[in-house]
Amino acid sequence: MRKMTYISPTSLKQYYDDRDKFYMIYLSDAKLGRDLQTPPMAVGSAFDAYVKSHLHEKLIGTKDPKFEFRTIFEAQVEKQNRDEALKAGLEVFTAYQRHGALADILVDLEGCIGAPRFETSIEGYVDAVSVKIGAVPFLGKPDIFFITKNGARVIFDWKVNGYYSARPVSPKPGYIRCLPSRDPHKDAFVGQYKGLKVNLNRFQKLEVIKKDWSNQTSIYAWLLGEDVGSDFIVAIDQICVADQDIGRSYRIAQHRSFVGVDYQKGLFEKAHKMWYGIIAEHIFDELTKEESDGRCKALDAQVAVMSDDDFMSLCRTDA
Repeated sequence: MRKMTYISPTSLKQYYDDRDKFYMIYLSDAKLGRDLQTPPMAVGSAFDAYVKSHLHEKLIGTKDPKFEFRTIFEAQVEKQNRDEALKAGLEVFTAYQRHGALADILVDLEGCIGAPRFETSIEGYVDAVSVKIGAVPFLGKPDIFFITKNGARVIFDWKVNGYYSARPVSPKPGYIRCLPSRDPHKDAFVGQYKGLKVNLNRFQKLEVIKKDWSNQTSIYAWLLGEDVGSDFIVAIDQICVADQDIGRSYRIAQHRSFVGVDYQKGLFEKAHKMWYGIIAEHIFDELTKEESDGRCKALDAQVAVMSDDDFMSLCRTDA
């Protein structure tokens, strides 16, 4: 059995969605190839490189090779996708800027305490004081973290949905405004929290809107020093793309929300259970240790006869 050194949001999701696939992808000694980046994923990564390098230069002011466009782009976009993603990512970034979303970020950042933190990858142990169980190692790739002049602590992330899709993607509910109209979602209760406009509808916390987003951003926040169960704001700009006869259209749903205290604690407990099961090599905890080991051997044998294409198909995920 191979060793894991951290839990990522994707591996956590796979562990609880399909334990067999999790073992085959992350732990089996018979692992074959590596999953290839899909074209839609590459477009999102290319957009991320454009917007992050632009904002870093504008807000930080000093040149940092780690945040230059080419550095981020080549680190995040695989070679087979680069020619197309270079153009597509710029198209998405141009639409994002044209609709005013970039200007909205700068308004949110106005007067923030200290310089915003831009990150490419963070790995470390998180110890949940509020849960009082052992520490868990995580890895995350947050976009921006900043503290507003009124003390709100904000995790900012981007999502690009629908590029190359045959059907238009609708924004997730609960957004405080959707560009270009700037109208809020019909069920959002938009109010002020420490100087920022947020959705205060307690029935539309992020874990209700999209669990994957809440899991991902919670792990990012913890790695950046937020306590498990704290009241950080999650800011997600969801860029929804639709193909039309006259070209692509864009809607940008701006989500400003919270992850519930109890949900965060439960998420950490799930990660803790996962991690200490992996350390003990007792992957299938509904079975005895002997039965779990037998299941692992059977999956090793299954992976051993799979082709590279089969394995890469197994690994691909939209998370």
